[in-house]
Amino acid sequence: MPLVHLDTRLDLVQCIKLCEELVGRDSAVTRLALQGETLADVRAIVERALATRPSRPDAGL
Repeated sequence: MPLVHLDTRLDLVQCIKLCEELVGRDSAVTRLALQGETLADVRAIVERALATRPSRPDAGL
C-alpha cells in the first residue's frame, strides 16, 4: 500500500521518475528533484516494493 499512496503526493512526477530510475528505465532528473529525507523515504518505499513483489508465473512463451 505505501507504493500506491505515492499517487496522492504533490510530487508524484518526481516519485514516478525515481521509480523509473530504480528499475533501470529512465533518469530521475526533474526540475524540482526529491531531496533529503523525502528522497530517502520514497526510495525506501520503492525498493521495499521491488524486493517483495510477487514473482510472475511462467507462461511458457
